Order: sequence, then structure tokens, then C-alpha cells
Amino acid sequence: MKKIFIIILTFFLMFFSKEILSQEKKVIIKGKIENCEDYKNISLKEIITGDEIISAPLNKRGKFKIKTEIENGNFYRLCLDEDNYILLILLGGEKVKIKADFMNLFIPEISGSEPTELMYKTFRKIEKFNAKLDSVAYTIENEKKEFIRQTILKNPSSLSNLFFLDNLDINSNLEIFTKLDSSLYEKYPQNLLVQRLHEDLKNTESLAIGSQAPEIKLPNLENKEIALSSLQGKYVLIDFWAAWCAPCRKKNKDLVYIHNKFKNSNFQIYSVSLDQSKETWGKAIKDDNLEDFIHVSDLKYWQSIVTETYKIEAIPFNVFIDKNGKILAKNIEIEELEKMLNEILD
Repeated sequence: MKKIFIIILTFFLMFFSKEILSQEKKVIIKGKIENCEDYKNISLKEIITGDEIISAPLNKRGKFKIKTEIENGNFYRLCLDEDNYILLILLGGEKVKIKADFMNLFIPEISGSEPTELMYKTFRKIEKFNAKLDSVAYTIENEKKEFIRQTILKNPSSLSNLFFLDNLDINSNLEIFTKLDSSLYEKYPQNLLVQRLHEDLKNTESLAIGSQAPEIKLPNLENKEIALSSLQGKYVLIDFWAAWCAPCRKKNKDLVYIHNKFKNSNFQIYSVSLDQSKETWGKAIKDDNLEDFIHVSDLKYWQSIVTETYKIEAIPFNVFIDKNGKILAKNIEIEELEKMLNEILD
């Protein structure tokens, strides 16, 4: 009898242990991702191997539920696509809850996974440190530029100023560049660098605030030419970008926000790409949800006609024009653009 009891107990413990281990491996991930209407599925992938573990449908409200098993603690991506995902550290046995916004996937609300919660908590803290560093760097950079401005104003006829001009944006310091040009061109008209400054200033004045924005007439993805002038009667942000430009891609989320906020008003984004490949350009438009913008490009990279016409030296770059095509601002930040549009379209 005792032997039979031991056999039954051993069998029960083996079965029960396997059941416990199985339960420990199971992972349930439930969540909701807002503003992701263009996506129908979400998948869980291992970060290191890139292997897809499981895929699940997203409903119209962005809700999903994933059930799977995890062999060992590992790093995962919960992917909408290769560029839009949420990081997870799963050990097995978790019931994870996620709430996120597609426009800010890097700050999801997550519970049920202690290492993941700690990871994002640390990320957010690091971002605060980075913001402090950016603020200090911004302050120091402005102090440097102000020192250069004052040096030029005190010594407008010195050739030495030409060594420092690269630190200043000609559009934001037009008065200083004009004063320097006036002094140097009269005194050293044969100097090549002085001549270049004189030409740059003449070209910049053609893009001065209040001047007419030069015409752009380039093809869209369907090879149909769309002229900037065809948008007369609307306030237009001319945005110069490219699929290969990481800072541009980062700013695209802000552009989507501003477009969605004012899309029912008298406002449009005229997007000019410096790409070389139509496929890459088109994919970036789709991936970044820019379909509602007007897109044009001659696919000539930095040799595009617009780089010379608009004196573009770096992207992202933008020009904001009024209903008559007059330039209101250049390289305007999203916050300032939103403020201007609120005032203009109120």
C-alpha cells in the first residue's frame, strides 16, 4: 500500500511540477495603442535574433491580446513595423498591460513586467538629464553667438570676421551680415571671400521675410507636376526633407500633429524631398503617415533645383508662406508655427 501511495504521489508531483513550469512560461500581453488606425496586426519579436514569436490582430480601437510562452528571460520588441515598436523584457509568467499612443511610442504605460517598468522608468529619467544637457548647450551656444555678433559690430571693417561667420545663420543675423558686407566690400572689393559674402547676401535678400517665395514646380509620386503657386490662397509650410535624413524623420511626427490640428483650416504642407529613390521616398511617406501632405521631388539629391533656389545647406529646413506666397518665417520650430497658425487662423 505504501509503495502504491509513493508511486501515485511521485506521478502527481511530476505532473504538477510540469504544470507549474508551463504556467511560469506563459505570458499574456494585453493593451491598447491609440492613433494606429493604419495597422491591422501587432507582433512580438526577439530583439537579438529578430525572430517573430507570435502575431495578433489589432481591432479598430487599437486593442490587442497576445498569449505565448517564454523559454527564458529575454528582450523583445512589440512591433507595429520595423520602425515603430515597444521594448519589453519578459521572464515568463507575466500578465502585461500596455497603454500607448502611436505618436509617442517611446513613453508607454506598462504594468505587470517589473524589468520593463524599471527600464522605461530609467529611460524617462535619462531623458530628463538629456533635456538639462540640451538646455545648457543651448544657453552656451547662444552666448557664443552673441559674443561673435558683438565682436563683428565692434570691428565691422576687420577681415578677421570672415573666419567666424560660419557660426552665425545669415537669415537670423541679416542686419549684422549687411553691416559687415557694407564695410568690407567698400574696403576690399577684390578679396574673394569678401566677394562671396557679397553674393551670399544678395541671394539671401531674395528670400528675406516679406519677399515672394520662389516658385517650385516638381513631380509627385505619380509624376504629376504640382506647383507651389497652385496653393495660393492657403497658408503653406514648405518642408524640405529626405527619407535618409534621421532628424527629418524625427520631426515628421510633429508635422503630422500640426497638419492634423489645422487640416480643416486654410493650411497645407508642401513637402519637398531630396531623395534619389522613388521607392525609398514613397516608403518613408507611408511609414511616417505623411500621405495627406503634398509631396514633390526631382529625385536629384543635393543637386535638386530647390537647393540652389532656396539656398539650402542642411535639412530639415522649412519656409512658411502666407496666402499670397510671401515669406512669413524660415526654419520655424513647430511650437512657433502652431502659435502663428492659432493667431492667423483664429
